[in-house]
Amino acid sequence: MSRWMSLVLLLALGLAGGPALFSQEEPGEPVTAEASAEDPAVESEAEPTEKTATAETEKPRGFRWRVGGSFGVSNGWLTAESKHRRGVMPDEGVVGEFALTASVKTPLKGLRAKARVCWGCHTVELEDAFFEYRADSRLRVRAGRFSLPFGHINERHDQNVRRTVSKPLPYIMGNMVRQREFNLGVLPAPTVDNGIAAGGKFSLFSGGQLSYDAFAVAGLKGFGPDLNFITSRQFRDLNGEPALGGRVGFSVVGSGVSWNFSGSYMWGNYDPGGRRNYQVAALASTLDIGPFSLKWEAVARQTEYANPDNGEDNSFLKYGYWIQADLEVARGVYIVAALDGLFVTDLYLGPNGPGLPQGSNTTDDHNRITRIVGGVGYSPWGGILLKAAAEYWEFSDFQDSWVIQGSIGWAF
Repeated sequence: MSRWMSLVLLLALGLAGGPALFSQEEPGEPVTAEASAEDPAVESEAEPTEKTATAETEKPRGFRWRVGGSFGVSNGWLTAESKHRRGVMPDEGVVGEFALTASVKTPLKGLRAKARVCWGCHTVELEDAFFEYRADSRLRVRAGRFSLPFGHINERHDQNVRRTVSKPLPYIMGNMVRQREFNLGVLPAPTVDNGIAAGGKFSLFSGGQLSYDAFAVAGLKGFGPDLNFITSRQFRDLNGEPALGGRVGFSVVGSGVSWNFSGSYMWGNYDPGGRRNYQVAALASTLDIGPFSLKWEAVARQTEYANPDNGEDNSFLKYGYWIQADLEVARGVYIVAALDGLFVTDLYLGPNGPGLPQGSNTTDDHNRITRIVGGVGYSPWGGILLKAAAEYWEFSDFQDSWVIQGSIGWAF
């Protein structure tokens, strides 16, 4: 089966699951100050009532600030005994994630700004720094540095927002078994970049909405054959050419039920010469029925690279999926189960990551991870969230592993 046929099949299978996204709040999950600060669209876009509008015209509007943040510490324990244990799971042990967010609404109607600083596995970095103008719910324009409106997980990546301890395999950034061999997932989470974006929502019928996003940014970076997620977070544009992308979403909200669906696409050149491109497509869906929630996302990336042996252009496919079901069993208590996978085809894996054969430690050119996750979470009060999970990692070319995860976080 060709690469593009594989991509089409993956996306077609995703369509069978039903629609997702642009639902900004996840029913059954407490929306903390940090969750709202992470995604500005969480804020209500409802038109002011007549009483509110009158009050605002009579009272001068000034700058209105809001500060939020989150602190989280997690521990991943690889249970398998290994002579090279640290190489099997480089981030094993205690990992801290800290973030501070500040947003301000200006006296000019519809104009706001936001900045977010994160300190985690990539040291201290500026995750968001942009200003945004909202004409109304149908049009908003954002310029600066921001998380790309792509898929669902990318905009809900914070430790105190997601219900599992570790991130889904397509977007995993640490706490990963065989991280060096696979070079992490399909895309980093968050995928942040410098550029400009536009988006909005349209009401179709009672309870139905259509949303759209489009963006032009510096783009992901690398030197081949795979992308480099660390280099991609740098501010400098590697090749002077923009990457383009967008997302279209559809949502229906009824009495105690919401069903959402979205499709995303992104294209760009990642090498310094601007000759080799990547294409990424994603489908995402969420179904919420009272205390029960079912979510899934499928992501695929085709990446061109130069064969160092003969100089010819080749390409490989990296794709994955994530399915999660969670249920709130009591106030502040939930259980969660997840199944996700990650695949690399037409490229070999070795100690130095994906590439051409690297000797006796190199796998074949079709590799897979399947992971099963079961966990529980408890929010006792005030944005505190305790989580624990057991993960079974099944590999096509490596030894299977168990990982025990635990975390504590606070969002304010």
